Formats: sequence, C-alpha cells, structure tokens
Amino acid sequence: MPYQPSISRFFKSNSKLSSSSNGSKGAQNDQISSEKPESDESNQAVVDLTKPPAYRPEVSMNLMASRSALGEYSFLRRKNANDTSKSESLPARNSDAFSKKVSDALLKRSAGAIETPSETENTDGGSHGPPPEKKPKFGKLTPLDQQVKDLKLQHMDKVLAIRVGYKYKFFAMDAVMVSKILQIMLIKGKLTLDDSNPQDRHYKQLAYCSIPDNRLQVHLQRLLHHNLKVGVVEQVETQAIKKVTGSSSGVFKRQVDKVFTKATFAINETFSRTDIDHKEDLNTIWTIRIDEDPRLTHYWLLSVQLTSGEIIYDSFSDMRNSTIELDKRVSYLKPVEIVSSKKLPEPTTRFLKSRQPEVQIFDQDSLIPEDTDAADLSSFNLTREILDLRALMRRYLETYNTEKIVDLPHNFKPFISKIHMVLSPNTLESLEIFENQTDQTRRGSLLWLLDHTRTPYGYRLLRDWTSKPLIDRDAIDRRLDAIECVKEEITNIFMEGLGNVLKDTPDFLRNLNRISYGQTSRKELYFFLKHLDIISKHFQSHHFYFQEQVIAPGGRVHEKSSLVASLLTQLNDTLKAIDVTNLLTMINAGAVLDKDKEKQCVEFFNLSKYDQPEAIVAKLNDIENVKQALKNELDNIRRLLRRPRFFFRDEIEYLIEVRNTQLAGLPKDWIKVNSTKTLSRFRTPETSKLVEQLEYHKNVLTIICEEHFKKFVRRISLEYHLLRELIGNLAVFDCILSLAATSLNRNYVRPKLLNDRRHVKIRNGRNPIIESLDVNYVANDVYMREDENKLMIITGPNMGGKSSYIRQVALISILAQVGSFVPADSAELPLFESIFTRIGAHDNLIKGDSTFKVEMLEMLDIIKNSGENSLLLLDEVGRGTGTTDGISISFSIIKHFLGLEKKCPFILFITHYPILGSIRSNLLDNYHMAYIEEKRPGENWPTVVFLYKLKKGLASDSYGLNVARLARIPTEVINKAYTISQKSKAEMENEEHLHFISILKCIITANNLSHKEKLSRLLNMDEVIPSSLH
Repeated sequence: MPYQPSISRFFKSNSKLSSSSNGSKGAQNDQISSEKPESDESNQAVVDLTKPPAYRPEVSMNLMASRSALGEYSFLRRKNANDTSKSESLPARNSDAFSKKVSDALLKRSAGAIETPSETENTDGGSHGPPPEKKPKFGKLTPLDQQVKDLKLQHMDKVLAIRVGYKYKFFAMDAVMVSKILQIMLIKGKLTLDDSNPQDRHYKQLAYCSIPDNRLQVHLQRLLHHNLKVGVVEQVETQAIKKVTGSSSGVFKRQVDKVFTKATFAINETFSRTDIDHKEDLNTIWTIRIDEDPRLTHYWLLSVQLTSGEIIYDSFSDMRNSTIELDKRVSYLKPVEIVSSKKLPEPTTRFLKSRQPEVQIFDQDSLIPEDTDAADLSSFNLTREILDLRALMRRYLETYNTEKIVDLPHNFKPFISKIHMVLSPNTLESLEIFENQTDQTRRGSLLWLLDHTRTPYGYRLLRDWTSKPLIDRDAIDRRLDAIECVKEEITNIFMEGLGNVLKDTPDFLRNLNRISYGQTSRKELYFFLKHLDIISKHFQSHHFYFQEQVIAPGGRVHEKSSLVASLLTQLNDTLKAIDVTNLLTMINAGAVLDKDKEKQCVEFFNLSKYDQPEAIVAKLNDIENVKQALKNELDNIRRLLRRPRFFFRDEIEYLIEVRNTQLAGLPKDWIKVNSTKTLSRFRTPETSKLVEQLEYHKNVLTIICEEHFKKFVRRISLEYHLLRELIGNLAVFDCILSLAATSLNRNYVRPKLLNDRRHVKIRNGRNPIIESLDVNYVANDVYMREDENKLMIITGPNMGGKSSYIRQVALISILAQVGSFVPADSAELPLFESIFTRIGAHDNLIKGDSTFKVEMLEMLDIIKNSGENSLLLLDEVGRGTGTTDGISISFSIIKHFLGLEKKCPFILFITHYPILGSIRSNLLDNYHMAYIEEKRPGENWPTVVFLYKLKKGLASDSYGLNVARLARIPTEVINKAYTISQKSKAEMENEEHLHFISILKCIITANNLSHKEKLSRLLNMDEVIPSSLH
C-alpha cells in the first residue's frame, strides 16, 4: 500500500502535534483514524472527523481547500472497497502518484496552519510512548522589541511611552498597567523582558498597547494622576537620513526625550487663573534633611515651585512628637514630591502623608551629592546644609531637564523674614484666608474678596501678600500711598491702558521658567515676546506723560507714591534694556501661526532679520539645488514622453503619471510606484535618487532649525534675571490695582498704623467677608488699650455673633498690614507681629489625639510663641472636656496672660462660663452680644432676638435652647430640657453660695492672718483658694 497520511493530526488548534523522534517512517496506517490523540500542553482540542466540525476561522480556509482534494480520494476508497478486482487492476504507479498528490495537496493547502509531517508525526514505530519535551515556539526578539528591552533596562523606574510612527506604545508589564488605567486594548505577547513568565514562550513579540500621538498629553495626565513616572521615548533619526548614512536596514534610533511626574508635568500644562491654586499645588518639590536628638527634631528644607521658579529655604526645629512648625511649612508650600538622601523617620512620613495624601517621598541614595564647592556658590549666601540640599535638588531635577532653576541665586528667599509675619495653619483656616470652611472653595475667603488681579503672576503675589502681612510700617504706608495714587490716576489713559494691556498677557512667569528649562514652544515664545513688546510700545506711546508725571519732580505720580513711580520707572528701563522689539523682528509670525508643524519649524526665523542665518540659508540652497535638478530631470522626461507640458503629479512624491494604454515603450529602468485601473505612476532612477536627496536635506534642515531655535531660547534665558525683575514689577503693579479696586467698596477707609501708642480703635468696623456676601451686617466698635481693656471676655447667646466679631478684628488687622483699605468708618491699629487663633474643635485620628488634646496643643503653641505684639482669638477654650475642668483651664489661661502685665497680648476671649467674668484686673473687661428676650405661647423658655451689637457686661445665659428651636427640635423635648436646666442652675447656685460661705469662714477663722490681711483677702475674693489657708 502507498503511504497515506493520517488526516486527523492536521486539524489540531494552532497546528500543535507531537514531534517526530527520528526521520524514518513507521508502520503505515491506511485507514483514517477515529482515535482521539493526546492533547498538547495548551490543551488544544482535536477536530474529530467522525463528527461535523465546528466552524473555526483560523482553519476554515484550509478545511475548504482540503475537502476538494479529499473528495476524489474518498470516492476512490469507496469504489475500491466495493470492487476489489478493479482495485487490483489499477496500476500501482498510478495509485502511488495519486496518494502522493493528495499528501502534497494537504500539506500545501495547510501551510501556515498545519505543521508538516516531519514536525508532527511520530515515526519511531510506536504510538503510545510519552511525547518528547517541547522547545519554546519563539526565541529571538524582533529588532524593535530588543530596542525596547534595552531602553527599559536603563529606565526600570519609569513607564516608557515609545513613539512608533504616529503612535506611542507601551510594552510588556508597562502595557498591562497602562491598558488598565486608560481602559484601552492590550495586544497579547511577552510580559517580561527575561521570559520569566511561563506564558512568554508562546509569543514572539512583547505585549503592547498604544495611543495616538496627538492624545499624549491627555493620557499622560491620567497616568500621572496614579503617581507614575513616565518617560517619553522619541525617534531621533528619519528614514531619509538612515538611507544616506547607509543604516536603513536597522530600527530607528530612539532615546528618552522627556520624563514626567505629577510635579514636573504641571509646568507643561496649560491652565487658567481660575484653577491656578489647584494646578500650582501640584508642582512643588522639596529636598529635606532631618536630624533628631532626645528633645528636638531639626529640619532643613529647600522647596522649589517649578511654575513660578520660587525657591524657599528654611531651617527650624520641633519638639519631639510635635509637628507644629513642619505643619506650617506644609500648609504654605504644599509639596507633591519630597526627596531625601536617607529614609525619613516613620512618624514624619505618616504626618506628611496625612497632610498631603498624594505626596510622593523618594529616598534617593544614588543622588547623594558630592561635596559642594562653596567658592563657586558664594553668591548664594546659604548654610552648608542648605547648599547640600540644593545640590541634591539639582541632581534630582536633571532627570526632568529643569535643574537650571536652582542655579539662579536671585530666586532663593527665606521662609521667615523680618518684614512680614507668617500666619499659622490654624489662623489661615479659621479666618478663611484662602478658602471657606463650608465647601473649601475660594468664594467667601479673604483672598477671594481681595482678588481683582488681571494676571496669574499678579494673583500669585497677592496670595503671598495675603498670607504674610507686613510688620514694617514704612512698607505698609508705601502700599497705601500707591493705592491712593492709583485710585486718583486710574482714569488717566496711561494707567487705564496699562491695566487693560495686563488683562491680555499670558502667564509671563510660567513662560519665562519654561524658557529657562528649554521646554517652551515656538508659539509660546512668540506670544511671550509679542506681549512684552505691546507693553513696551504702550510706554513709548505715552512718553510725555511718563516724563512729566512719573519721572519729573512735582509730577502727580512722583509726588503721591514713590512705590508707583519706582515701579513704572523700572519697567520702562528694563523694557529698553532687553530690546524685545529687535528679538521679535527675527521671528516670522506667519509661520508661527501656521498649523503646519513643519512650516513652524523651518520657517520660524525671518532670515532677513535673523543675525545667524548662514547654516539655514546654506541648507535651503542645497534644497533648491536638488529641486533644480528635479526640474532638469522633468525636462528630460518631457522630451522622452514628447509631452512638453507634462508636470510631476506633485512636488512631494514627484511621481510620473502615465495612462495604462501608453505604457508600451517606457524605459525598462523606470520604477513603478503604484497604479489604478487607468493610470500607473513611476519614478525614473534619477528622480528616485533626487527625491531621497531632497528628503535628506529637508530632514537636516529641520535638525538645523531645531538647533537654532534652542540657541535663540538660550539667548533669551540669558536675560532671565532682568525678565524676572520685569515680571515681578508687573505683578506688584497688578496687586496694587487689585487692592485699589477693593478700596472702592462702600465705606472702606485707609487705616492708621501706630508706632508710639499701642491701641486698637475701630469705629463701625465690619467683617469684610460676611459683608461681601450681601449680608446686612451690623457694624461694631472695637476699643482696646495697652494699659486697659487689653483682654476682652465676650459672652452671649449662641449664634449671637461673637465669633464673627472677633474674626472681624483679626481680618481688619490683616487687611491693614497687607496694605489695604479696611471696612470701617475709621481704624487705628498697632503693628501686630503675630496673630493666633484657637477656634473650633477637631481631633487628629492619624496621631491618635482627641479633640481636647488638639485644643491643648494649640494653646501650648500660642502660649510659647505669642508676645506683647500679638493678637489672640480664643473661642471657648476648655469646651473639649467637662465643665469643671473647662472652667479651671480657662481661668488659669486668663490668669497666666494677665500675669504678664505689660507683655500681655491683645486677647479676645469668647466663653460660655459666666464665672470667668468675676476675674478682676485693669487689663480685663467683660462684654456680651446684645439680645432681647421674649416669651411665646406654648414655650417655657424665652425666645431670643439677636441684635448683633457689642455691649459691656456679662450675658446672663447662653440660650442654647433657642438654637435647638432654630434647629427644629420638638417643643416637648426643649420644654423638658428647660426644666432640667433650671433645676441644675439652682443646684449650682446653691453650691456657689456654700463655696462662698466656706471661703468667708476660712478667712475669718484663719489664726495666721492679721486683720489687715484678712481684709485684703476679702477684697480679692476671686483669688482666694480655701485649701491654701490651712
């Protein structure tokens, strides 16, 4: 019998069959086997030809092809079975030939889906032995995957987005992670670089997912939100250059072009001034050093804000297990990434994570800097510890190409300054300086009230001014003078025009820092210079006003405000020194605004004005020479085709279109590119060569133009200090315009800051925030003196306006020291060096501190850090514990401050403990918020009508039941509460009377006291403790 292959083995899924152990043929099976073979490692099913096969796309075409060959074969088998004689009479050679034909047809039709018999058939004479060990299906990686592997091994800490054509691809485990975050398809493949995953051997290529290149920024933002570090890999050569350099067979060279984290991405993101708070809170990076001793924790930190370029340095200490000072820095600077050369203490890490949940902390042992050369950094005037942190920061920022920012000494400034106070986190929160306490938005905050700025950089400065009020009287007066000057001059065309020009300016400070980092775009750079030029031209067009009113002695601006005159003069001088107009003439505005990216690049410079055009012009000449050669070749083609008006199809591909009916007689060496039913397109050998040269020169021109653009950017960045000074002055002017707009509010007056006398005297003062929310606010007076009424105890009904009143005093004081007008008929204020608040109640679950402990820790901080020039707002101190303990603590705190005498701070003390009003001192006086009692039918308790007016004396009750009524607690519940309240009050009064009698008895019967001493004790009953007499 001739060899007849078994059919069933060809229809295993993925063509996986048992491998042959040798090359010899085993026993022949002349019948189609219905026995089911053993499954392979992947448990693939075998098609049983005794049953109707299920449809499988991957083998359907092979099945159809095989059936045509098998049809004749089956027919002959049946015929031979029925007619043996005829079968025996068939020539053997014909039978062998036919069997071979069927076998070849099967193998040929099954190519790519079914393996050949030599790969699959077991021909060792046995069919029941164990299958031999399988080799991996694929081995060597593709060139691209090998390049990806090499890149990934160098950047294991990053997720790599690798440009491949018009897409960015993520490979292996990066692809798995990214596909889940972005919800995009994952193409299966190898998941590891070393085939450590058992499934990897089934694949030839790495697994990947991809995104369009024009959506990179959108997807980057989503990845960075998950705290990933993403490296963007770009192609650094083109196909044309590869052909010319003789390396066209390999993959394109690729390298990591940019690296992004949440902090470094914000500098590349466009955002408006309305969300500047949120966005800029995302790009502050710290380097920090922490040393601990048994009593204190010492900190050194350097903070870099990438958008503004502001660099803050500081050194401070906290008590062990305390984070008050660290909390203050976190509240102001809001770090997103913290870098340390060694692991931070665990309590510090926990605290930072609780205050900034999204903060990333890096222990960069590999970035430990070498010894800093103090001689090279003498202009920084920093301590050794801060210089080391600067070096660490520089090494860290090198990854993101933003390290140049720390090379600029003028950007460094200390956190603490002698010219301004720093408000504590509690004060910022309780006074609602940056955001309200209801929904944590800007509306209803002090910053929201003051913000009429026109620019993002002006807003940043106003935010800084608001949180750091001045403590220098001359500096405050200069701001107030500037506000009055601008209010009077704002109708002048120069002032009004300058304010309108500022409205249209981009974020100059962000633009400048992107220029410094070398990350700016052509359009951004053009508009940066364009708007500076507009400002410059505004000054030039009002030259006479500027000379007569600003510079000349006797001019209105010169006489009214030295600050405004100085600002405008410096702006004018800096604009002249930079010569923005000259730089702008070197740019081709038409190309910048063109949507074609290639045109933006190669035509960016106005070559007739650009002062370094030689290399660009030379390459443009090379391109023109090639184009001329193409024109000459076109003439040759015209003559050959005898078509004098023939043109290339376009001047990009330079194709020759010939009708298919005219193909006869064309030169044999013409290269056919593509065709349609009617046309064919060719290139001549010479045209192909010239097109390659043209493409090469264009690519080289792009590279040259990129280099010249980078040089142009570096030239502008050399003027960084002047430009930053210019933007800083524009920001100050913008802030003055904003405060001037605030001062135009109804009944805002200029405050008077006192040096010689220290008192607070505010007539008809108002809470600026509440008033701004269209509330009919009731004005109140404030009068506190250094020698009397320095501590005000304020009582009154709940919701009677006590907290609003004390906040009003603090807000007016802050506004005055910011340099703003204040909401009052008149205001005389001392210069406060610090303002502290103890308002509200909250716990600290992270540290395990109860509400009362948090309250006491805050009071400890106030007692330690307040002084005679401090303003304290203390609201219901001691309410976090029992009544007796609360009264005792409040009593002791008041006595502590009164004991300081002349060094006692100015204190506004709210309490619901009337007994505190019995304390006698020249520095203390009692006040309450006025109200009217009235009875309503069905109610046992008095209803209170709030008057919101401050009156002298103590309130008789807190009227908490009235608040319960406002909260709609059922009347029967409140009536019951009133009965219990009255009973408790009577019992307490009895106890007080008995206590008073016991004191009298102790004094009178004390044998160790003289009559004079007894009399003195009776006159100072509030200071008597009975147990002390025994």
